[in-house]
Amino acid sequence: MRKWIMITISILWFAAPLSSLVAAEISSSEEQAAATFEQHAAELRQLGLFQGSDHGFELEREPTRTEALVMLIRLLGKEEVALEAGRSAEAPAHPFTDVPSWAQAYVDYAWKHQLTLGVSPTSFGANQPVSSAQYLTFVLRALGYDDSKGDFEWSRASEKAVEIGMATARDYRRPEGHFLRAHLVDISYGSLSAPLKGREQTLLRKLIDEGQVSQEAAQRAGLPVAAGQGEYSPPRTSEPAGEPEHRTRTVPVTVERGAAIVNGIEHGMVSVDRDTLLREFPQFASITQTSFTVRSVERTAEERERLALLGLLMSGMMPDNPVNDYLVGPPVNLERPTALAGGQDYGKMDVFRAYGFSDAHNRLFAYTTLADLDINKQTWTIHYYSDERTLEEKTADIIDEARQLMKGAVYLTHEYANPDEAARSIPVKLDYKKSESRTIMPDGSVHTEHIANAVLPRSALPESVRPFTHKSGIGIWWSTSRPHSPDEFAETPLMSRLSYLLYRDGQVVSTGLHYMPWNFDELSFLTRESAESPGVIFSFLEDDSGHLLAYTSFYYPSPVK
Repeated sequence: MRKWIMITISILWFAAPLSSLVAAEISSSEEQAAATFEQHAAELRQLGLFQGSDHGFELEREPTRTEALVMLIRLLGKEEVALEAGRSAEAPAHPFTDVPSWAQAYVDYAWKHQLTLGVSPTSFGANQPVSSAQYLTFVLRALGYDDSKGDFEWSRASEKAVEIGMATARDYRRPEGHFLRAHLVDISYGSLSAPLKGREQTLLRKLIDEGQVSQEAAQRAGLPVAAGQGEYSPPRTSEPAGEPEHRTRTVPVTVERGAAIVNGIEHGMVSVDRDTLLREFPQFASITQTSFTVRSVERTAEERERLALLGLLMSGMMPDNPVNDYLVGPPVNLERPTALAGGQDYGKMDVFRAYGFSDAHNRLFAYTTLADLDINKQTWTIHYYSDERTLEEKTADIIDEARQLMKGAVYLTHEYANPDEAARSIPVKLDYKKSESRTIMPDGSVHTEHIANAVLPRSALPESVRPFTHKSGIGIWWSTSRPHSPDEFAETPLMSRLSYLLYRDGQVVSTGLHYMPWNFDELSFLTRESAESPGVIFSFLEDDSGHLLAYTSFYYPSPVK
């Protein structure tokens, strides 16, 4: 009898059966993004780096190239320099004929400092809408990167921005819709923490050193202020030196009773409001969540932290990954002295939930788990370190461990797999087998579902992989109705490595025993004519010694052949 080990991870905003209850409690991702842009605009204005207009910030309006350039020069703290040079000049030095009189000084400064080349030898494109690639090009040039010397290509400026660590709320590698003034603010705000070319000094540090921005004002805004030559300086200056210390803070929770009734038992929503979180962590901006099924066993604090970081890393790579601006858990059993399972009967399994706290630059600085909610549902414990870089270093170590673990394995690519450019890829062909599934409903009716298996036969595998004796899989699903394509998974190689690390850790619950030898001739992926939610399955093939020979992925929903 053929068997299949399936490890299922659900990276959802809440447990699927209760998702509709939670949806009303949280803001949409668009609303949260708008709030983030508004906050960043206000902080930039406080620093003197953004002004807005007579009608406010006008973040929902499309900006022109002229507006974008003015904002850039203001961001660099060079507005007065540009205007003074314009007043003293007899005529502008730039060759453009379409620049309005009020903007001549700004464009002239940008031309002299090689921040803009125009859209043609005689046209700046003053009234044309600016694109994300154009504004990112302006910013990268201001940071010292030269596209004319091969530092980057202007049409791929978003990729260079990610490479140098420019943190933005939106991923401009996959732009959607119109480019708005809100996005100018987003990129401008993110550029403050980006390094100047060939230096550790950030743009913000440069502005502070030049006296354009007050260090105290930057710290009040929650921005990371670098000291000296770019060495990070945490906002709290009283922290002791030496090894970073693991610390916790306990915050009160609010309980909303009557959220759900499960098996006759009342469940309630538990949450911590944003004001409370900001009092404890002034740099707090947003929260992400991850959840997956694990063995119901006691874990050390170190084991819980590792699971939390693994899950949060993967959650951050999911398309449409939801964020929240306050801490809220799933409906929990108010009569049960445990917070792990959320009141559901999982037997020897449990749902592990973790929440990551990030600053305005999407840097993780603290975390908590549902196990840190006290049994009486009155307080919630949050974990952090005296040096805020510690969690970033820990996640980097996890990524490196996963990379080393999969070194040498081949990636089996097929029509529903996203090619893994970081590994050796071998193309394989899927076969298809159709069948029907009949389910007797409570009212006695029969529900028929057409099912197809996408099959990868052993005979279709490369010779080096055919001797595999163990197979396992991790399924990742997310709660959204929007269809997705493999192209949206920009971090597929890393996601597959982290999935394998979760499997090897032995923490995730399987329907069978790990490393159990099998005698089978195919690798099968179940697909349906209509999937309830999109997702991806990673499959791993190992030999008797536990060495990974190959792995692949299968994206849902996929067309049935």
